Amino acid sequence: MDRGKMAAHTSYSRSLLLLPLPMLKLCFQCKQRLILVVGMFIFIAQCIAGHAVNENLFMEVLSPDDVSYTYKIRPARTFGGVFDYMMDSVQLVPADPEDACGELYNAPIILNSVALIKRGHCSFLSKVIVAERAGAVAVVIYDHDEKNDWSFIDMIGDGSEREASIPAVFLLGRDGNNIQRSLHYHHLLGAVINIPVNITGKALGLVNVPPWSLF
Repeated sequence: MDRGKMAAHTSYSRSLLLLPLPMLKLCFQCKQRLILVVGMFIFIAQCIAGHAVNENLFMEVLSPDDVSYTYKIRPARTFGGVFDYMMDSVQLVPADPEDACGELYNAPIILNSVALIKRGHCSFLSKVIVAERAGAVAVVIYDHDEKNDWSFIDMIGDGSEREASIPAVFLLGRDGNNIQRSLHYHHLLGAVINIPVNITGKALGLVNVPPWSLF
């Protein structure tokens, strides 16, 4: 730091020390609010412009309580739509069959919900097309490896000319399998989620992450 900048910094620091305590608290509160406002503008801009390749998003499970955490998710790389708004308190419903490699037996409850689908046996794109045909508004595909709590898969198309228009995201295997087990244990048809959620400007320690997650 050159002398001019150092002098300016020193002068600014001294001016802060001269402020009464209530004004210092007000300055700190204004800074926090500014961070939140900037974060919200960034989130809105991302929703309008879409998300970048390999850009992680986040999903919040509201219920059931034992899996009510914020989960990291990754959008499909080469197919599907983008989230242009936050889906608030929407149902996350497991597909039946769980791999969604054929027509869904539970299509009536997938309608207007987010489909939870297990990886494997057919392409990612095929799964999303099947869910979209059943009326799903988005798809969460979780890894078939139940121990996977760190490695994200880049979901790409299968080389066909087929297209899907709804958003699709990848969820770690440990996260997805724990959500699936919780729903089975509580005899629930689905979880309640917010997707995507904005955690910009939020300290990592304040994000309610799963206890098993490396995040």
